[in-house]
Amino acid sequence: MSNERSLDEIKRFLSKARKIDMTESHPYLVRKKVKPTSTMFVTDCDSVKDCFHWCLPLKDPLLAIPFGSQGHIQTWQFIDASGEKRFLAGAKVKGACWCSGSLPKTSSERFVLAIGEVVATVLSVVQNYKGDAVGVVAGSCGNLLPVATTMRERFPKAVIVVLGDVGNGAEDAIKAARTIGASVRFPLFTAEDKRVFQSANGGKTPTDWNDFYQLHY
Repeated sequence: MSNERSLDEIKRFLSKARKIDMTESHPYLVRKKVKPTSTMFVTDCDSVKDCFHWCLPLKDPLLAIPFGSQGHIQTWQFIDASGEKRFLAGAKVKGACWCSGSLPKTSSERFVLAIGEVVATVLSVVQNYKGDAVGVVAGSCGNLLPVATTMRERFPKAVIVVLGDVGNGAEDAIKAARTIGASVRFPLFTAEDKRVFQSANGGKTPTDWNDFYQLHY
């Protein structure tokens, strides 16, 4: 399925989803040790089914993350407590992104913009950054370049940092950063970091910035 959902249909889901209360959290955010933001929503599988006639293979409760482009919601990403993620079937993902906060209204402002693949990675960095920064989530390594290109065109004076994952997707992060004249940053894991992380995560190797902050903060 591709580009079968209308923008009106996707926007109407706002009436089904509830903006997350900043005093609450979601099991996924708790596990990832990041805080909710005002641009997140919560929902359930029944609401998704009622609105889109589509059954999600996820478990309630769900985070609902609106991905947009040029001021329009283009698709939704749904995340359950275990971290399983699904984009809305039949909606366009390429070029769409989610922002952790409000972007400047003018293109002339100089600010820090961190672009990464997934919600937890980006929030780990911007919420621990000693200063003001806006996080932008591309949703996948393949979408980093289209999103980064749009952000550079929109904010030519922004200090943009692309947050790369170690291993899969690294080349995409490097390409995106080089194309728009941004910097790219990868987390560095020591042998001890890897041993500790693998011991606590069933042998999984640390790869992203959330893994790094889980180890060090």
